[in-house]
Amino acid sequence: MQIKDKLKKSSFYTIVGLNLIFLLVSLEFFLRAYKSVTYDGLIWLKSPSVNNVIDKKLGWISPKLRSYYKRDKVYGNGTVSYNSKGFRAPEFNKQDDWDFVVFVIGDSTMQGYQIPDGQIFSHMLEDKLRKYYKKPYVLPLAVGGYGTIQQYLLVKEISRSIKPDLVIHHWSENDIYNNSFALERYSPSANNMRVKPYYDLEKQEIVYKAPYIFNISPRIDSLMIVKMLNHYSRKYLINDLENSELLRLRKQSYKVTDIFIGKITRLFPSDTPKYGLYGHKGILPLYQKYGFKSVFSLVPDEMRGLPRDKHPNPQGHKYMLDSLFPKIEQFLLKKKSNKN
Repeated sequence: MQIKDKLKKSSFYTIVGLNLIFLLVSLEFFLRAYKSVTYDGLIWLKSPSVNNVIDKKLGWISPKLRSYYKRDKVYGNGTVSYNSKGFRAPEFNKQDDWDFVVFVIGDSTMQGYQIPDGQIFSHMLEDKLRKYYKKPYVLPLAVGGYGTIQQYLLVKEISRSIKPDLVIHHWSENDIYNNSFALERYSPSANNMRVKPYYDLEKQEIVYKAPYIFNISPRIDSLMIVKMLNHYSRKYLINDLENSELLRLRKQSYKVTDIFIGKITRLFPSDTPKYGLYGHKGILPLYQKYGFKSVFSLVPDEMRGLPRDKHPNPQGHKYMLDSLFPKIEQFLLKKKSNKN
């Protein structure tokens, strides 16, 4: 009888365990389907996200050689594609293939991962540049959720093999949060739930941390069920910041931003024209400090994906480009007249 009882208990626990695994797997795929349908405009089950993958150095990067068709009432229907390096641009084989190269540095806004090809800022800029050059190349060095530290690390790597003739940096409102471990940990809306690089002001070095409670491994942490667990557990396990502490942390993050805007600037020759595009004036002193010609462009709410999210839609991308391009055009016309 004891053997039978043990077998029954063993069978019971096995069945319970298998059912639990089945439920967790089912929940993971349900969350992937729900997120991709409501947010990305397609059903995507292969990985937790259709628009980024884990990267040891940067935390995450855009997917390489990925192309898919999406249907989206907010951001439009069409194909979203990434080249072999994970950027929304044509392949770059060698510098001589192009006669004018532009870097567009930013985060999800300039990645435009919800917007079909041809309708994002960098693609429309490339079209405008064809008035002045036969083969312009605009490279959006922009990944959703990136702060200035990740932008610097990415641009540093790419600028070893690609030399831009002009640089554009776009500043997003949440960048100040993405540059601070403490601010991300206490600010769910700005937290990407991934291990990522931060900057330790005391040690003056880049460190890697997980700005969430349950940290197992980068791959497991990226699962939708773990992200959901981390997102909701923060509401109960982490206290809100006092206003004074929030202000102190924002000042610290501003110092980090200053350091890394400077580092990005020094990746290019001093005579490389640099333009800053921003909708929030806190970054303006840093743009002025590092020689960026700055343009304020606050995209109207009717040109955003509200109420779903704040990202600019295709009309919003055109609005930003229309704000900035007159300054770029002044440079191009001056350059042309100097040649003549």
